[in-house]
Amino acid sequence: MEFFRKALRGESAEWVGQKGIRGDVLMRLLDLPGRAEGLARNLQSDHLRVLEAYSRGATRGMAEAWREGIPEFESGYLNHDAEPRAWTPADSIAVFLMQSLSQTQRGFLVDLEESEWAKKFGDAAPALFSGEGLPWSASILLPEEVNAADHARSQPGPLERGHSALPEGVAALSRDFRSPVESAGSNNWVLGPSRSNTDHAWIANDPHLDLRTPPFWFWVHVTADVGGIDAIGASLPGFPVIARGLNRQVAWGVTNSYMDTADLVEVPRSRLERTQVLHPTIWVRWWKFRVPIFWKTFERTEQGLPILPLGTGRDSAIVLRWSGLHVGAQDIDPIFDILGVR
Repeated sequence: MEFFRKALRGESAEWVGQKGIRGDVLMRLLDLPGRAEGLARNLQSDHLRVLEAYSRGATRGMAEAWREGIPEFESGYLNHDAEPRAWTPADSIAVFLMQSLSQTQRGFLVDLEESEWAKKFGDAAPALFSGEGLPWSASILLPEEVNAADHARSQPGPLERGHSALPEGVAALSRDFRSPVESAGSNNWVLGPSRSNTDHAWIANDPHLDLRTPPFWFWVHVTADVGGIDAIGASLPGFPVIARGLNRQVAWGVTNSYMDTADLVEVPRSRLERTQVLHPTIWVRWWKFRVPIFWKTFERTEQGLPILPLGTGRDSAIVLRWSGLHVGAQDIDPIFDILGVR
């Protein structure tokens, strides 16, 4: 949790050295802690009390780990006399935002790849991204629709048929995309009580996320007087909401998909007269010392959107619009309700 907090505050280079600099610069640009502060202030009071209770426990646990000299803490704190800062509800929300960024940045890359294809192949490029003929091109099926869906899947899609406007090498590359697409996925399987030998419903969930260190999921049992919460399952380290789990009445899962969650927008400088100017100082671990790196100027728009340090060759700037920067407290409140759902 402390590593995540340092990362989202743009302080990970203090622990991991030079390899943390790039991530620290991005985090300073996004200012997730600042956004989380505003979200925490506007949460429903019951939900804020849950986070406050969790924060008190997390603070106590980290303080005990620090006093007992747990190696992970000793290796990360250069100033051993400085006890870890108290955990706050805003820290929990910031961790949630950072993990959301981690899960959606794949979509950024897809956007960039599609832009390059469109630039290179013009009007023929959209065919490369058509869902026609793919297994999930039809959603929930009625019994009478099954045969039609099977027929659709048996027909060659646009990538298989080929397009005269595309070089054969590109068409071949497109056909190669089918293998990983068919083997990838994210799914829930549900079995009704009448088909179960326990007379209870079953749910199996596989979000197909990579194995990482630190791990993405943290298994917890959460209880709270507020809303009669008594749930167990997989949460994010630092954010006591269970994304995949169950309470005494209901079980739930999560599937993972890649959607268009961000845009890089070229904006004329004439429309960016009022910007927030940043001069971040990144502290980097070097042996037993902390070395400051004074970074060049960065900017945010008046609305707080990051202006990326990318040259355009024109009197303009590249602004990042990411859906996570537009999240409101009303979007986070329902996440808590699932813990006590009946």
